[in-house]
Amino acid sequence: MEHAWVANRPASEIPETISMPGAMVNITNRCNLQCKHCFVFRDANPNVPVDEPTDDELYDQLKTLRDKHGMRYMLWMGGEPMLRRKFLRRGLTLSQRNTITTNGTIPLVDYSDVTDNLLYVVSLDGPEELNDAIRGKGVFSKVLDNISKLPEDFPHVVQTQCVVTKRNVYALGKFVDTVRKTRFSHLSFS
Repeated sequence: MEHAWVANRPASEIPETISMPGAMVNITNRCNLQCKHCFVFRDANPNVPVDEPTDDELYDQLKTLRDKHGMRYMLWMGGEPMLRRKFLRRGLTLSQRNTITTNGTIPLVDYSDVTDNLLYVVSLDGPEELNDAIRGKGVFSKVLDNISKLPEDFPHVVQTQCVVTKRNVYALGKFVDTVRKTRFSHLSFS
C-alpha cells in the first residue's frame, strides 16, 4: 500500500520513536445503509470500493505500523466493516484488543478462534421510530433480531451506542428501557 496515512500525515513521516498504542482503521467506505447523519455516506460516495486496498495490502501495512509503533489496540470501522468479514478474521490477529463498530444489520461473527478480546459496538439512534427515521425503515427491528439470535455463549461483549442529538435527547429513557430487554450487555452515549 503506497499511501498509508496516520493522523493526517503519511505513515512514512511518523518518527519511529513515537508510540501509538492504538489505531482507528476504516477498512471500507462501503455501507449497506444510507444514514442521514453519517459522515461516510454522501451523494458523492458511490458506495463501491474506491481505491480500497486489497486484504493483503491492508494487513501488511497495519502489521508494519503495529510492529514499528507498538500498537496493541485496533478500532475497526467503515462504512460497514462487517462487509469485509474475511479481512476482519485476519486483521483481528494483529492486536491484543479489538473493537468493531457496526450498524448491526449484518449478523455478528464469533471470532473467538482468532481473538479473545473483542468488543462489538452496535450503533442505534434511539427508540425504533427515531432510529428508523435516520437509518431506514426496519433497521431497528433487524438489529434487535440479529442480537436476539446470538448464542447464549457468544464469546464477545456486545454493546449499543447512541449518539445524543436534539432529535432523540427526550427519548433516551424509552431507549434505555428497550435496550434493557435485549441481549446488549452495555449501553453508551456519545
